[in-house]
Amino acid sequence: MSRPVLLVTRPAEEAGRTAAAAVAAGFDAVEAPLLTIEPLDFAVPPGAFDAVLFTSARAPALVAAGAPDLLALPAYAVGSRTAEALADAGFRLARTGEADGSAILALAAAAGVRRILQLAGTDTAPGDVPPGLRVVRVPVYAARRAPALPPVALSALRAGTVFATLLFSARTARHFRRLAEQAGLDPGTQRIVALSPAVAHGAGQGWAAVAVAGAPDLEGALAAARGLWQGQGDGR
Repeated sequence: MSRPVLLVTRPAEEAGRTAAAAVAAGFDAVEAPLLTIEPLDFAVPPGAFDAVLFTSARAPALVAAGAPDLLALPAYAVGSRTAEALADAGFRLARTGEADGSAILALAAAAGVRRILQLAGTDTAPGDVPPGLRVVRVPVYAARRAPALPPVALSALRAGTVFATLLFSARTARHFRRLAEQAGLDPGTQRIVALSPAVAHGAGQGWAAVAVAGAPDLEGALAAARGLWQGQGDGR
């Protein structure tokens, strides 16, 4: 039996790692970055902060290079990959949340944090802020959208050789659907694997099949893709 092919839509900085993990998990992979990450000049707002918050693994290294004084603050992370990036950049990890920004903000508030600096992308969705906690958000990178599906991705999708497309953010999910429809692809002929229910919601309705990761990380996404593949083999 041939190996199922996954379309990897993550930015180039992460696509190679994701594709390699997919191959190690028994898939083949086609890299098709739909976003390009551009660092931004940023300044730390005045005033004291109790902690810093990261919801993306892209930000810690940028922040450590641009504002090294922040390394002294306890850091909160969403997801294991972000936690790893924090440690690699030299931050001191306080807590990791595996759900979303709202969950980690609740953990920070429960720990006594009253003013937290969130360092993220320009389009990062805000989380629900608990009473008594103030979040100051500073964009440190921008994600620029690709104007069209890469030719290798479009050819594979049209030929039906892609088993499913991996989608790791709601923004990428919306953009993938837009580009697919722009290219004349019928969502009803395509399968997607979403990192979370919010990502699946961003992709919209009408796909041939949708699998949602049980945990919002790469391992969870690949497990969901494997379950989808096995389900197809069982006729489900």
